[in-house]
Amino acid sequence: KMEWKVSVFPEKKWKRRESILNFLKERKEVSVEELIQHFGLSPSTIRRDLYVMEKEEMVIRTFGSVQINMDFTMLIPHFDERFAANAAEKKAIAVRLCQDIPDGASVALDSSTTCYYIAQELKNRSGMQFATNSIKIATCLSSSEKNNVMLAGGNYRPRNFDCLGSQAISFFGSMRFDYVIYSPDLIVPGKGIFHISGQLTDIIIAMKNASDHILLAADHSKFEQKANFKSAGFDELDTIYLGQDTSAENVELLKACGTKTVLC
Repeated sequence: KMEWKVSVFPEKKWKRRESILNFLKERKEVSVEELIQHFGLSPSTIRRDLYVMEKEEMVIRTFGSVQINMDFTMLIPHFDERFAANAAEKKAIAVRLCQDIPDGASVALDSSTTCYYIAQELKNRSGMQFATNSIKIATCLSSSEKNNVMLAGGNYRPRNFDCLGSQAISFFGSMRFDYVIYSPDLIVPGKGIFHISGQLTDIIIAMKNASDHILLAADHSKFEQKANFKSAGFDELDTIYLGQDTSAENVELLKACGTKTVLC
């Protein structure tokens, strides 16, 4: 049996592009020649990197120079970096949450790293129907032939291994699921669930509107971030699964919002 491995954005390349991004954060705007000299790379390599980074709206290129895109709201660490953060919490959340998902269920998952841990727990189930906009998660779930996996298309983001845009929104909008599972960028007790990316928020809302049960998975850091786009109010959520390092104060604040809250 052949195993399909996705390597769209190899580690060496994304680390190099992260270095270019950090350099631009410090300098704001530099010439292409400065980048070539600073990183000791060939002109063709730098131009390929800048092409990808411009496509993802990280940078703005002008004639002979490049600058960081200050309006780029998806300026978040690479997927692999975020996957390693708070790993024990995410694993515990995944184990506990999946106890509430029965075999044979249809499940939509967002492209978060927490949902990747959840996919690892669900991949050996039987008779499941999965849908996601994440290539990473689809690949994980497809490692077993016992379930059906559907992948949304759209505008591909190499740093997050996912697809955004109208195609992905239409994909989820035309379906129905027993459960949607997603992870936020920010939880504000009393106000709702928020995300950094407006495009990703639109997809999550489409998933949420197509699902009978809405489950939120969040480690303790989700109370400390900054985000502007709201995906849900607490009255829309069935259950919130929180990481074990969530403060007692935040746990009590969420319980006061009236949503079932589980500390994992």
